[in-house]
Amino acid sequence: MQEKYLKWIFEELEKRSKTKERDDESTIKSINKCIEENKKKISNLLDMKIKEMISDDEYWEKRNDIMQENKDLQSKLVRNTNDDDKWVELTRDTFNFITYSRIWLKKGGKEERKKILMGLCSNPKLKDKKLLVLQQKQLEIIKVITQPFRGPDGVFEPFKIVYIKPKTTPRGAVLSLKQGLVDAVATYFQGIEPGSVYVPKCDKDRFE
Repeated sequence: MQEKYLKWIFEELEKRSKTKERDDESTIKSINKCIEENKKKISNLLDMKIKEMISDDEYWEKRNDIMQENKDLQSKLVRNTNDDDKWVELTRDTFNFITYSRIWLKKGGKEERKKILMGLCSNPKLKDKKLLVLQQKQLEIIKVITQPFRGPDGVFEPFKIVYIKPKTTPRGAVLSLKQGLVDAVATYFQGIEPGSVYVPKCDKDRFE
């Protein structure tokens, strides 16, 4: 990916990050409200038991159901409260990687080339003296989504392609490309275990 598209991508990433932050705040408020309502339900159940409006068996059955629901809500609350912005960092690093890795390969040494290989591939295996590798999932996602916006030379040129292929790549597709590209990569990182994917930090200024 050419450097000129990074700002374009990162603007969308920033918007997504702020949207998720607002959604998380709303979710946390909603969970806390449900937990408080369940506490009231347990209190009401106890009153009903004392007044003999329900049997002991009914009381404990309903109480256990509410307690289990609260346990599930507490787990969900912990996940939302502890959710960090690691996915933002990984998404940003991924787009920096596909932009600047060529510079690292050209100007870097053995250590830089090793990092690039690790960033490109996952689960390397040696078979019959041949190194078998799989492309990192986030790179596959980007490749598939950007394919319609690549020229004959394979270069990603979304704004140019709409004029070369106006029938197959309408201008409206470019407007949704940025959001779809960022959403797909970010969603992938949000759904994996922390530390399960390695993305090298390929900064622009290292070899300048």
